[in-house]
Amino acid sequence: MPVIKYLITLLKMPMMDEKSDDGLMSEIYQLLSQTGHVADIATLIDKKMTELDLSERQLSSILGIERPSLKRLKEGEAQKVDMLTALKLIQFLNLEVGEFIKLYVSSLPPASIGSLEKVRKANYIVEHFDLKTLKKTGIIDSVTDYDAIEEQIVQQFGLNSIFEYSLEVAYPIFSRSKRPFADRMLEYWVKSAYAKFQQIANPNPYDKASLEALIPKMRPYSRDVEAGLLTVIKALYNLGVTVIVQPYLMKTHVYGMTMIVDGKPCIALSNYYNKYPTLWFTLMHEIAHVFYHFDKIKTLGYHVSGNDDLYLMEPEANMFAREILFSSDKVNYIRQFIDSPRVVEQYAEQNKVHPSIIYSIFIRSLEDAHPGADHSSWYARYNHQLNVSPDRAIKTINTMLHGNVKEDAARVKQAYTSAVNN
Repeated sequence: MPVIKYLITLLKMPMMDEKSDDGLMSEIYQLLSQTGHVADIATLIDKKMTELDLSERQLSSILGIERPSLKRLKEGEAQKVDMLTALKLIQFLNLEVGEFIKLYVSSLPPASIGSLEKVRKANYIVEHFDLKTLKKTGIIDSVTDYDAIEEQIVQQFGLNSIFEYSLEVAYPIFSRSKRPFADRMLEYWVKSAYAKFQQIANPNPYDKASLEALIPKMRPYSRDVEAGLLTVIKALYNLGVTVIVQPYLMKTHVYGMTMIVDGKPCIALSNYYNKYPTLWFTLMHEIAHVFYHFDKIKTLGYHVSGNDDLYLMEPEANMFAREILFSSDKVNYIRQFIDSPRVVEQYAEQNKVHPSIIYSIFIRSLEDAHPGADHSSWYARYNHQLNVSPDRAIKTINTMLHGNVKEDAARVKQAYTSAVNN
């Protein structure tokens, strides 16, 4: 590797493997913490001059350095070395580039070491976070105050260091999946959900048989916009399935996600589009993943619905959600009456489902029948029937993407357990 490129790499990257924060700065700190004598550049110069029986005049000639500059080097003022002189010293002392850099930085005054650490942290932040979008969503207050950004993220996730964002937050699932995120906002959304699931720590064992028995009983609760969703999520919690609602994050285009945390299924719902029927459809979609694809997702670590469906799980989950909420034969029946709100309302009551769900699944059937068509006119036509806000349904269980994850998870868990006790 060319020397300049190597130097830049050393200063730029934390150089961490998957399980440690070891790298250039940590090696430097180890040098600084040693109680015994640690060789510095000036000492090595003296040693090499003695070995070769060189005078200062000879060394000045060899290195092409003026004697006053050489004297400063020998007096320990290595921090004033320019790049060319550093390369000459590397050759003269027969050092590896990395070894010279560590010795050079360890000889710097504390203020200079601190400035290097600030650069390291700032570089980590800009590489791992979409700062402009985080600011637009109100998660951070500035895109240039890296100390403040670090403090906000560390406090939110309960970290000791900003570098733990890679090594601690959701490390078990990301280490299993081996799928790096190209989308930093999606990574942030997923990691935020995972951190909440860890904090909630559902104590109930996952019971697949009981989940199968519960699934047909869920649909009627959709009619109760105020409390129905909470009631279903509470029941799922008792069966070892943890569900949270997490705000949609710009650029993510996520409806929902299923992951396995500590051997138990966890579902995160997004309020993408902010539609009540979409929330219910997404819940049933993710339950399908839990029921049919548990082992596959356990291997993967997580599955974000609609993103990179490499294992073709989405069609089955979509079909499951439709059939549970409003089956295809019922869609075919209501098709002829879909422009009669009174008939749709009566049919919704008869089938124990919220009428907005009927319109939502009807439009999905049109999308399937006419792939590639402009669907916007259909949504506009039935917008009034579809435009039921989920705010009342999620007001007590909606989590945040800012603030402290631990406190947020405790609040949501309290809502689930208090519902049980009541």
